[in-house]
Amino acid sequence: MVECPYSKQIWSAAATWAGCPSLSPAIWSANFDLQSWFCHLLKVQQQYRKGVGSLVLLIVWSLWRERNNRIFRKAELSVPRFISFLRDAIRMWIFAGAKFLSSLVGHIFCE
Repeated sequence: MVECPYSKQIWSAAATWAGCPSLSPAIWSANFDLQSWFCHLLKVQQQYRKGVGSLVLLIVWSLWRERNNRIFRKAELSVPRFISFLRDAIRMWIFAGAKFLSSLVGHIFCE
């Protein structure tokens, strides 16, 4: 989820959209266990913490689905295509009322 080159590109893109350096794999420690990694991701201003939490869950869930598609369906998305689907999922969550996610990354849909 976090060590393969494919997922690192996804996390880097999300760090850029969200303006949240803690999402960038470039600054993650190799010594992080899952709990430490998640706590590190949430080291953001209090007002953005819930939005970052939502974004992290959405990315992990999307990467897990991509992993399953690759293993069980022998189908894989390119990074740009995956990012497009991820942005669509973010848009749907925001439309469904994810206000904290909207305050974090809603601006990417105004570009």
